[in-house]
Amino acid sequence: MDAVCSNLGTLVGMYICLSRPAGLLTPNVTVPDATALATATAWPPIQPPVEIQLPMAPGTLTGCQKYVNYRKVTIKDSFYQPEALLFTGDANHCIFVAMDNNILLEDFLSWNPSLSETSCILAAGYSYCAEHLR
Repeated sequence: MDAVCSNLGTLVGMYICLSRPAGLLTPNVTVPDATALATATAWPPIQPPVEIQLPMAPGTLTGCQKYVNYRKVTIKDSFYQPEALLFTGDANHCIFVAMDNNILLEDFLSWNPSLSETSCILAAGYSYCAEHLR
């Protein structure tokens, strides 16, 4: 294996043992006492990203508590492909969207009449109702 691992493709199926040339490291770490840990400042809670509401798909209910958008799913693989779309259709298929939002497919379809069971893929550029209180 070379220094930047550019020849990994030639090593497929081979065993590779890795070790540090100078042997194991013995880290020099100082562990703080319990008082220091008790007075440490906690990080603020992480807020999940808020989905930006795009124009609603035709016929989608207004006033929903939650909307979802088409997802562009990409993988980055600089060795084989710079960027590849991976299962974008699956990520945007209604059954996966319904499962991801803990709702029934029937409800999702009734709130978003532009979708149907036979053609149920979210379209890019639109928001769809994913939570509606009756």
